[in-house]
Amino acid sequence: MGRESAIQANVSGGNSSRTRYVWGLLSVAALLLIGLSLWKFLPGKPAERPFETRGLKLVDTVVHLPTASFKRLDFALPCAGTLSLDLACEEGNNIEIFVVPPSELARMNGKQTFAHLDGFDGHMTEKYQRTARLSPGKYCLVLMDKSARPLNSSRTLIQVRARLSDLN
Repeated sequence: MGRESAIQANVSGGNSSRTRYVWGLLSVAALLLIGLSLWKFLPGKPAERPFETRGLKLVDTVVHLPTASFKRLDFALPCAGTLSLDLACEEGNNIEIFVVPPSELARMNGKQTFAHLDGFDGHMTEKYQRTARLSPGKYCLVLMDKSARPLNSSRTLIQVRARLSDLN
């Protein structure tokens, strides 16, 4: 009479608890990598960058302004909206800033006495931020170096950003 063996062979082909453990570790590692890459490469919250909110980017450039000189940046507002200007330079500079409205551009270009927009005129030594509601048209941002350094002794690098939001 035949006896059957009391020990049964594992027909699954491997240790199933070890396989589940390895797959679990790999899944956790993959989720961590995905989470870290999303955290690193997705943009920050809008509250962290108040001057980089929704809207239309008009100007984003670096201006090289020689001592005792001026530069102008022309820009156009295609529609009414809130213009936000954000300028920055190294500390210790003496920069005058103003914005010329469309109605005064011909006078400015003709080297006549002209008016500029109230609220956008200012003095900058390191940072300058202004926001106001404007109507559509061509405008001009004027930067004047009023430093007491010798002429052409150096240049000031000014980061200029202008955005139009709350478009109408």
